[in-house]
Amino acid sequence: MATGSEQRALRGRGRGGRRKAGAHAASGRAGGGRRSASASDKRIEALVAELGDLAEGLGIQVRREKLLREVGYHVRSGFCRVEGKPLLILDSESPGESRIELLLDVLADRDLSDAEISDEARELLEKARRRPGDATSQEAAPPPAETGV
Repeated sequence: MATGSEQRALRGRGRGGRRKAGAHAASGRAGGGRRSASASDKRIEALVAELGDLAEGLGIQVRREKLLREVGYHVRSGFCRVEGKPLLILDSESPGESRIELLLDVLADRDLSDAEISDEARELLEKARRRPGDATSQEAAPPPAETGV
């Protein structure tokens, strides 16, 4: 069994015991190697991928891009139509939760009864369908009745 210092020395090594090029410099810490994603991060990314695939299966082009961030630009992910075709742009740098929210918003009003999706994704879609509408749907709704208080 390797000692603690031997285990630390073996951590940034790939196949054949060779150290990966730039392992220390890329990670910014001694002992190198990339930080492994947590189980929660992996679950979120799996949901993003599943919902993105579902959207693409419905004819929505999904583009995952690092959006421009400079002084004077306020960028964000969003849904639009380009030449009449639906397009969803996901900022690859945004948190996974916000990408999931956008995908759920886009998919919530579509018929997915025949779609093969995980129980977790189906549950999230049902919750998204029960949420109150966004600002645009509230503007179209009639104003609440005034009470005689």
